[in-house]
Amino acid sequence: MALSILNHAKMCGKAGCKTKLEQPQIEDFFKKTVCKAFTRQQSVTKTNEKQLENLLSIWSDERNSLGSNKWALYNCLTYWATHTQDLRKPEIAKYNRELQIASAMKSKQWMEMA
Repeated sequence: MALSILNHAKMCGKAGCKTKLEQPQIEDFFKKTVCKAFTRQQSVTKTNEKQLENLLSIWSDERNSLGSNKWALYNCLTYWATHTQDLRKPEIAKYNRELQIASAMKSKQWMEMA
């Protein structure tokens, strides 16, 4: 809980709670980061549609309670990473999702969201 409050203060201090994010921006972020499906063809980019749908649903819930901002997006990602108990190998899924999120939060798309 204390870490969550600290993260909230840090994110809001950097305009995370002030900058309004639009739905197309969120969808684009997901598609280019955590929902990006890897293919053998270098010039082809695919999206994991099931994962995108799941994340957009979580985003909708977070947006409704926190507003359409970066803090809500951060909460969406952490919720997705930690709610893996229904999967076949929850510990591995959680670890892999945490890696994906860490990478996404270093991405150009994340940095461009003021």
